[in-house]
Amino acid sequence: MLGQLVHNGDWDATPHGVPNLLKTIDQSTTLHVQFKRTPVDPDKEDIFSFPVIFMSGQRDFQFSEAARKRLREYFDHGGALVVDDVIGNSEFDRAFRREIKAIYPDRALKELPADHPIFSFLTDTKSVRLSPLAAQTLGATIAPKLEVIEVDGTLPVIYSPLSMSAGWEQLPRRITAGMRMKMR
Repeated sequence: MLGQLVHNGDWDATPHGVPNLLKTIDQSTTLHVQFKRTPVDPDKEDIFSFPVIFMSGQRDFQFSEAARKRLREYFDHGGALVVDDVIGNSEFDRAFRREIKAIYPDRALKELPADHPIFSFLTDTKSVRLSPLAAQTLGATIAPKLEVIEVDGTLPVIYSPLSMSAGWEQLPRRITAGMRMKMR
């Protein structure tokens, strides 16, 4: 079971992406996958029953102060948040960076080096294939890019500014100006 973080933006921008990812994990590993995605509102629901929560979006959003405090407590007690900027939109990127800075004012997002173990956990991921439309601008493959908040050797926040879920949905996407700027 996977919790998906609800926020006041478009929190379910790629509804088929996570199920496709779970299907791939089920078929490619020995992990037991439960095909259930549960919306989790940090202002209302118990986020602590999920060891990992997924978050995505394309537009601006803002957490309440109570949600920020609950998320920080969740991270401090071992929870992890995987965040995807759907279609690499600069509006969501700015909002996420603002909100994570409010949650972790003493930490900064930093890019993981290409040789980090996360890129070879299940498969060796030295490069990622882009959608046909993005490949027209950026090339067919690029090095993977993840940014993280690191606390005492753990990664409570993992952020993809390049739209992992668009690939999971297996749909062509257009490239945005925000994505072009991030890749430079």
